[in-house]
Amino acid sequence: MKPSERFWSQVDIRGNEECWYWKGLKNQGYSRFYYQGRNRYAHRVAWQLTNGPIPEGLLVLHSCDTPECVNPGHLHLGTHQDNMKEMTDKGRSTAGERSPNSKLTGAQVKEILRIHGEGKLNMKEISRLVGVSYTVVRRIVSRKDWKHVT
Repeated sequence: MKPSERFWSQVDIRGNEECWYWKGLKNQGYSRFYYQGRNRYAHRVAWQLTNGPIPEGLLVLHSCDTPECVNPGHLHLGTHQDNMKEMTDKGRSTAGERSPNSKLTGAQVKEILRIHGEGKLNMKEISRLVGVSYTVVRRIVSRKDWKHVT
């Protein structure tokens, strides 16, 4: 059996707009398939079988956000940065309040930015007022953390 036949025989192919679920091996939610001598992500193999080689430095991303989907219509190429932006834009990141380690809310971060913008208190004074470390305030003000809060 050809690799492409072996691959597609492990896919629950549905309508063009629907996810095509992988029925084979999975690892941490992602579908896996042995192809060209290596154990690969099945969505990458689906891309290669449908569109050809994946250019160096690019990833195969899911527009459907379903890791076990191998529908070529749900796949597109992008960089790691594109992937991180999509994750943030779609609310899948654990940035800000969604982080289990977060000590602040978005409202508190807005207040820190507002107080800092007034220029009446320095960052050390703001950190005491809010009850977080100077480093936390500095990272918020310098936009290294909580960048999504405006």
